[in-house]
Amino acid sequence: MLELYPQAREIILVRDFRDMACSVAAFNTKRGYVDFGRQRFKSDREYIRTTIKSTAANMLQLWRERKEQTHLVRYEDLILTPEQTLSSIFEYLNLDNSSSTISKILEVASKDTPQLKRHRTSANPQESIGRWRQDLDSSLQTFCTEVCQEALQEFGYNLSGKDKASPLPKTIKPQIKTESPLTPTNSNFFKETESTRKRLEQIKSQFQNIRNKLKNS
Repeated sequence: MLELYPQAREIILVRDFRDMACSVAAFNTKRGYVDFGRQRFKSDREYIRTTIKSTAANMLQLWRERKEQTHLVRYEDLILTPEQTLSSIFEYLNLDNSSSTISKILEVASKDTPQLKRHRTSANPQESIGRWRQDLDSSLQTFCTEVCQEALQEFGYNLSGKDKASPLPKTIKPQIKTESPLTPTNSNFFKETESTRKRLEQIKSQFQNIRNKLKNS
């Protein structure tokens, strides 16, 4: 896509994959039925070994392939340091990142809505961070950390979950390429276009005449 749209800006949003597994389980319990692919597996361990591991591996591969031109954002940073994180995002997008703009956005985002209440599975956003230490038993904690270890480490998550996450890897802001407008290379382009337009008008007129005859018959 970046080849087709060189001025596009891509953001990769990641979350501790262990917390992702917990949120899936909690949301399934809240709704009363199993979804998010969990229904295909007999146990949480099997779900983590396949779906969660695959998600972590895919995100890691995506980041490694595009990190020279992509902005990485952690869910945890959005929750714990929203002003700083949003400012960095808006700067990357070449948008207004003034404190007044960010304050207005956070004010709107902080309002509780019925949609948020239906989706929420923790008392508040802060408690959704590191929930795997309480929601997963010790064996699943170890197992999930092991299968996602490479991605967790590269995205700055501590494997023990006791310490603060490491700083995010530095990203390089891509240069904006100003694309020149497309111009026809064929000297007869405009003549051919005008001829086609006239032909379409003739067909339209003929079609209208046929409709009128059918109505009057």
